[in-house]
Amino acid sequence: MKKAYWKKFMASLLFSSVGFFTLFFFSPLEVYLGNPASFKIYTDSAVLVLFLASAVISIAFSFAVSFLPTKPLKHLNLTIFGVTLCFYLQAMLLNGELIILNGEQLQLTAGVKFLNILIWLVIFLGVFALWFLFKKKRKEKVFITAAKFIAAAVALMQLTGFVSLYLSCDKSVNDTKSLYFSNKGELQLSNQKNVVVFIVDYCDSYLVEEALAQDPELFSGLSGFTYYPDTLYSYCRTYPAVPYLLTGNRCYYDTPYAQYAQES
Repeated sequence: MKKAYWKKFMASLLFSSVGFFTLFFFSPLEVYLGNPASFKIYTDSAVLVLFLASAVISIAFSFAVSFLPTKPLKHLNLTIFGVTLCFYLQAMLLNGELIILNGEQLQLTAGVKFLNILIWLVIFLGVFALWFLFKKKRKEKVFITAAKFIAAAVALMQLTGFVSLYLSCDKSVNDTKSLYFSNKGELQLSNQKNVVVFIVDYCDSYLVEEALAQDPELFSGLSGFTYYPDTLYSYCRTYPAVPYLLTGNRCYYDTPYAQYAQES
C-alpha cells in the first residue's frame, strides 16, 4: 500500500509541480524580472516567496490527490499535463509582448481570442487522443513515460529562462526600494555646497517682476542664490506643488489631499 501510494505521489508531484511552478513561479517572475523597479518587493524576496508558495501547493496537492484510485488520478495527471502545455505555449508564443508594464489594458481582438481557444483545445484534446491511441495499442506506459519526459523538459526550459533573466536583472533597483521621505535634518545645512529652494504660496512671476521693476536691488542681499525667471511651475499652492515637485505625480483635485499625498 505504501509503495503504491508513493509511486502515485511521485507521478502526481511531477505533473502538478510543473503546472503550479509554471503558473505561480516562472510566469510571474518573467514579468517581475522584466520590471523590477515597478515592484516594492525585493528581487530575492519575490523569488523566495513564489518558490515556497509553488512548492507547498505542489506537495500538498500531490499528497491529497494521490489517495485517488489509479484511473481517476491518471486522468487528473494528464489533464494537468495538457493544461501545463497550454500555459507554456501561451506564454512563449501566444501572448505577444507583455514585458513592459505601462498600465494599459491588453488589447486582444476576437480573432486572437478565438485562435488561442482553438489552440488550447487542440493541445488539450490531443493529449487525451494520443493517450487513447497508445492505450489501444497497449503502449500506454510508453505514452506516460513520454509525457513525464516532456513535462520535465518544459520545466527545464523554463528554469533556464528564469536563470538567464535572474542573472541579467538589474538588482541595483533594490537599493531604492527602502528609500522614503523624511523631515529629519530638514533645517540643517551641509558644511559643503547647499541647494536651497524657497517655495512661496501664490507668488506669481508677474509679482516678482513688478517688485524688481520697483527695486532692481531687491535680491542683492541673497548672494549665492539664483533667480530663474524662465521657469514654469505646475501649481500655485504648496498643495499640491510640493508633492508634485518631489514625486512627479500630478494632482487633478479628484481625490482628498491625504489620499493624493499617500499615493504620491
